[in-house]
Amino acid sequence: MKRGNALIRNLDGYFFRENFLVASVVTIFVIRLFLKLTDYPQLQGAGLHVAHLLWGGLFMLIALVLLLSFVGRGMISLASIIGGIGFGTFIDELGKFITSDNNYFFQPTIALLYLIFISIYLFSKAIAKRGNISEKEYLVNSLAMVSEAVLNDLDIDEKKRALSYLRKCDQKDPLVISLIVFIKDIDSIPVGKQSFFIRIRHAISEVYMRGANLILVTRIVVVVLLIQAALDIYSGLIVVIFRPSVSITEIGVLISSTLAAVMVIVGMIIFPSSKLHAFKLFKIAILLSLLVTQFFTFYQEQFRALIGLGINIILLTIIDYTIAKESSGDGISSSSK
Repeated sequence: MKRGNALIRNLDGYFFRENFLVASVVTIFVIRLFLKLTDYPQLQGAGLHVAHLLWGGLFMLIALVLLLSFVGRGMISLASIIGGIGFGTFIDELGKFITSDNNYFFQPTIALLYLIFISIYLFSKAIAKRGNISEKEYLVNSLAMVSEAVLNDLDIDEKKRALSYLRKCDQKDPLVISLIVFIKDIDSIPVGKQSFFIRIRHAISEVYMRGANLILVTRIVVVVLLIQAALDIYSGLIVVIFRPSVSITEIGVLISSTLAAVMVIVGMIIFPSSKLHAFKLFKIAILLSLLVTQFFTFYQEQFRALIGLGINIILLTIIDYTIAKESSGDGISSSSK
């Protein structure tokens, strides 16, 4: 295997990026809820006003210092959460910095925040899916897991994953051979002796991996997509037919939701003959809803549109998993037999 410099992806990076996004979004809603309940107080004195944007910068600085100063998966996880809190606190004041009157309550702010977070989410997915995972990436990630063995010991699942990474590397490479021998000799922690939170994480992961591969879950996904599109089309038509003036956001909701519904219907038609292509159409429908319909909905309805956002992200995750299974030839058709 050739050695050299390259951009090596952290194969657990999705976990840390999810931490970051969840912490950011939760922080924004906690801040706005607190401000609403307390009638928007200002923590100030002697003519000073410390905007919470500055507190966001402080949290992001703390996260950066932690990443530069310590090693270990636990520290990366902690830094991703602290960094997410910092970014959420920082970006919450976006309205102040895009308006001439420093208007924190600028109506399009929530829609813009939504667009920012969706862009981060899609960029994160693009990083994970960029090309095939190279042997070097598998090797470097297995080395990282060896360092975790020194810090925290390996549990059974982590040991299996490290060995599976190494099996995808050059089996004649002396470093790969040495690592396989080393990891096999490590005493792993039995699942029963893991911490409560790790056991919960494994249980949720197992339920998800089983559930996402069931034909029933697939049908539920399609039904939810159809209901969601139908509700958006219905509300859009009501506005267009009975309201004398229609805004560009309402027209955007109607057009994008109609296109999403068409994609779902076409996907249902071709589903019996080509499940993979059907799910790709379902994914396009979800992305239309996420990137277009939900953007306009956030502009109109602010926080009430969060329900649709959460549903779409869950559906997109399930669809992505199912497409991966279908592409590998181990899809829902086999599980339904």
